[in-house]
Amino acid sequence: MSHTPYPEPSDAPDSSPLGRAGTSPPNPAKTSGTRLLTTTLCVVAVAIVAVPLLYKGLAQELGRWRLAAASELRLNGELAAAIRSLDSALESDPNHVELYLQRAAWHDELKNHEAALQDYRQVQKLAGDDPRMLLGRALTYHRMGKPTEALGDLQQLVSASTPAERANALNTHAYFRALNNTELDEALVEIDKSIDMVGPQPALLDTRGFIRYRLGDLTAARNDLESAVAAYESHLDLPGLQHPATDDPLKVADLRVHKFQMEREKQVLAVVIYHRGLIYEALGEAQLAKADFDTVTALGFEPNDELF
Repeated sequence: MSHTPYPEPSDAPDSSPLGRAGTSPPNPAKTSGTRLLTTTLCVVAVAIVAVPLLYKGLAQELGRWRLAAASELRLNGELAAAIRSLDSALESDPNHVELYLQRAAWHDELKNHEAALQDYRQVQKLAGDDPRMLLGRALTYHRMGKPTEALGDLQQLVSASTPAERANALNTHAYFRALNNTELDEALVEIDKSIDMVGPQPALLDTRGFIRYRLGDLTAARNDLESAVAAYESHLDLPGLQHPATDDPLKVADLRVHKFQMEREKQVLAVVIYHRGLIYEALGEAQLAKADFDTVTALGFEPNDELF
């Protein structure tokens, strides 16, 4: 079979206006218009995809800025104003999960529990069973006196936790079981698993000691709580309260942030000292119990069941 990739010499160019390919010569104006139309269509196609993404990214960034502004109000002690700031931000961006989570926590702090639950429900619609939502809502339910709902959320938290999160999730669930004085044997199993995973950290020793106190194993409870208190007291650098350090020598520490963090640290210490005082009281060591309860008061907290 012959194959001739090129025309034979006898093939003369077609003199027809259509040329050899049967098409008219290109029209410069028409070609330019076609290219312009093609370019325009490409730009429109890119815009259709990109503009919503850019808008979403911009909205998220604005949400972060507004959250930072609200946090400034919170640090200045203006919690109600901080919530109003988030109200305004959510009007502009009603799908911003972080804003709902923060507003829920602040509502809960002001004991506006129903408003907090409403925000947590919105987070669930937008992000499913977000671990932060489950934990925050459990705290709200606990403060509302709804242990079944609180423990249900915390069980979900355990079930959904990653291996890296499991020890903390187990500790939290076990602790709330102890707070509600329910399922104590199961709680002890959970906290022992948590300690096996990450070691005898002071928060875990506090939980186990409190569970053992609930179970009436007072000697073991005392050992756990004395170890936890000692660890927390060494961690809480009281002289550093007035002179916070920073890693960057050119950076000035925000004393409001430092004060807020130290208040949290003092609350943790107050909780474990209160638990130890309960154990001393159960052991009949009234003077030691009174000393612990007085220390809790000096730290700025009331030694009662609302301290947890």
